[in-house]
Amino acid sequence: MIKVKDKSLATLEHELDLIFGQFIALRDYNNGWKCFICGVRIPSKAYGQVCHFIPRGKMPTTRYHEKNSHFGCIDCNCYDQNHQGKYVLKMLEVYGLDTIEHLNLLSNTLQKFMRHEIQEMIEYYKIKVTELKKLKGI
Repeated sequence: MIKVKDKSLATLEHELDLIFGQFIALRDYNNGWKCFICGVRIPSKAYGQVCHFIPRGKMPTTRYHEKNSHFGCIDCNCYDQNHQGKYVLKMLEVYGLDTIEHLNLLSNTLQKFMRHEIQEMIEYYKIKVTELKKLKGI
């Protein structure tokens, strides 16, 4: 019997990043994309990115939190020096102060996902992506 080698945690996290990114892009699609932060129309998915209110480095407590992640333009996510200030204002408008405080609290806690938890999240977001593609006709 040949034993199949398990994927590394890094590989699983990369898979989760990809499928979670697809989920966010589809969730935020509404007859096209607009940057969550500045509202500019994004011509195609290739010109946008998943923006994280709390930076992705806060792994993994807020990295895969749906209210922490939004589809946005590359300019806001990478080049705008006032990106975080604009993001705060948009988060306040959409979710309110309680959500911002909750995300900040989560970002200061350390949580390590077990291999099976990462695999479960991958499967969960695969299902969500399939559902959103059907729902939005993409």
